[in-house]
This record gives sequence, structure tokens and C-alpha cells, in this order.
Amino acid sequence: MSSRMLRGLLIVLLSILVARYIWLAVAVRETGKTVGKVQIKLAINDVKRIREVLDFLSGAYSLGERDGKTYKTNNYTAFKDRIQRIADSLGGMPMVLPDRPNFTDFSYTESTKGYHIKVSAKGSSGTVVHATQSRLWHE
Repeated sequence: MSSRMLRGLLIVLLSILVARYIWLAVAVRETGKTVGKVQIKLAINDVKRIREVLDFLSGAYSLGERDGKTYKTNNYTAFKDRIQRIADSLGGMPMVLPDRPNFTDFSYTESTKGYHIKVSAKGSSGTVVHATQSRLWHE
């Protein structure tokens, strides 16, 4: 085999190897994007369930705060327990709040004007989900 043929064969093999690693890097990147989208969707679904529970309880879910006071919490477990106590006092509810939510950095604010839920999607860099009585969006 001549040195030209050997050199050509090595170039072809090296090109195939480089192309394979480039394809692998693109596939991994796209998989990461898909996983991020799934995590955002899961966080949105969890917030939807919270909104459904609050809508079911309608005016009774005022978390014990009246006269224009604001109820705030960053503790999802405390919020969940408080909602469950209100639901139990009204005879229970047919739906439950997420036990292991797919979000982090939960915050809930309620005043006489309504409520605002804000969460960060777990496993997603910087995606924040917001919810009010009338609207659900993410940024």
C-alpha cells in the first residue's frame, strides 16, 4: 500500500471519528433540551393542580388572613398543610396537592386582590412558572 493511500485512509477514518463525536454532542444537547422541556411541563402541571385545588375551595381558601392582610410563604410543605387543613374542615376535597412537586423555590402570596404562585421548574435553568386565579405563564 502506498503512503498516499494509507494517508487517505487515515484521513477518512479520522473524519468518520470526528463526525461521530460531533453527532453525539448534538444528540446529547438535544436530549438535554427535551429533558428541560419535560421538567418545565411537569412544573406547570403541578402548579395547575394547585390552582384547581384553590379554585375548588373558592373563597374558603383564604388562609386565615382577612381585612386586607397578606399571607406569604416560601415553604411549600407549610402551604400544603394549611390548604389540607382548610379542605378537611370543609369536608375534604376530591383532589390532592402534589406530594413531591417538580419545582423548587416555591412562593405563594395572597391578599384581598387574589393570589400569586411562583415556582422554578426543577432541572431547568432559570424557568419560572407564575400563576394567578386567571392566568398561568412561564418565563
